[in-house]
Amino acid sequence: AGSWSEYDAGADRRPIAEDHPLTTKPGYGAAKSAAIKEGLSVASQLDIPFVALRLFNVYGPGEASSRLIPFIIDHLSRYMDVPLTMGEQVRDFIFIDDVVSAFIEAARSDNLMPDSVYNICTGCPSSVRQVAEGVAQALKRPTDLLRFGDLPSRTDEPKWVVGDGRKFEAATLWSPKTILDHGIMKTVGHYSRL
Repeated sequence: AGSWSEYDAGADRRPIAEDHPLTTKPGYGAAKSAAIKEGLSVASQLDIPFVALRLFNVYGPGEASSRLIPFIIDHLSRYMDVPLTMGEQVRDFIFIDDVVSAFIEAARSDNLMPDSVYNICTGCPSSVRQVAEGVAQALKRPTDLLRFGDLPSRTDEPKWVVGDGRKFEAATLWSPKTILDHGIMKTVGHYSRL
């Protein structure tokens, strides 16, 4: 499993395809990219087919409490203010069930090119603000608890990261099934039962 953070997400607003330049900045993305390269190299030496799936913004049950949606759910469930940036960052949020089905499809498919990388994403841009407001709506909490602008935006964070998943979809029978609002409702339901 790879990550969208392997890409050098620039300022342009085009969906990121697998041939997009990779990041050269040290950190998580570079480490993931190095791991994929090593996997490809070792698999080639052992004559084992190797396929990497680069996941975009996975959300849903099982996320760490510090991640965006569980963090918002936790605060809103207790009617607490939620400190957020302005929420202008645009991401490609993909529900965990769709990610699991992509891995299953990858394991079953005979059409994936060995020694290749495929994006797993929806191709649908959604802002952090939209997600936060969707969580508030799902929890039936007032949106004025969402304190947009209380946190500064990170200077190293890309403003727009949306994937192009056509390569994987063309090679398999897979496509994402969960629209963001439904995924948020399922996630809220999961965390509300805990």
